[in-house]
Amino acid sequence: YEISACLVGSEMCIRDSDTSEITDTDMYIHPVPHLTALRALEVVGEIDHILLPVLAQHCRSLERIILGRRSTATVEQMAELIHSSSESLTVLELNYPSNIHGDTLVTALAPYCSQLDELSINVCRHAQSGFTDTSLLALSQHCMCLKSLNICTCTQVTEAAVVQLLQCCTQLQKLLIPLNCLSVDTVLGIAVSCWHYYSTAYYSVLVRIKLP
Repeated sequence: YEISACLVGSEMCIRDSDTSEITDTDMYIHPVPHLTALRALEVVGEIDHILLPVLAQHCRSLERIILGRRSTATVEQMAELIHSSSESLTVLELNYPSNIHGDTLVTALAPYCSQLDELSINVCRHAQSGFTDTSLLALSQHCMCLKSLNICTCTQVTEAAVVQLLQCCTQLQKLLIPLNCLSVDTVLGIAVSCWHYYSTAYYSVLVRIKLP
């Protein structure tokens, strides 16, 4: 794993190393206790089940987290990482590991994401089960401060769940949804949401539809 070489200010990027195997976990865990001021974490490669709990313990002021697509970590470990920075976290990008049920992950993380401004969810087409209405309803209940939401790859969500999200997340300025969620009701829901929040100000809302 390349860690120290990727430290830039208050950001940390973890990448898989293709040229060597990890034989001593202390090699990449050792720097973590000194990173208490870390504000941004990006896991490009595998989400490691050994490293993640250490990050959750010591890096408790993260503002931006990007999690990669491969994982040996459990859903509970990922939830603990989010929980540890729940008061500061505003940007989260989830690239679903193919071995994790989409709804299980989001329903575990959502209660700790009340301060999120931006959320992007990328579901692997080979996942056992993708992000569905259950996940979207969890976001509606817990992430009402969202200003930007990208669920373009989440083709299992329905129009009804998107409309309910719009009723709850009235601060949304950017919404990226799959084509199957576009209908008159969705457009009306967007219009009502925009009017409710922006009736006294001049703002524009971007809605992007993913075409087949």
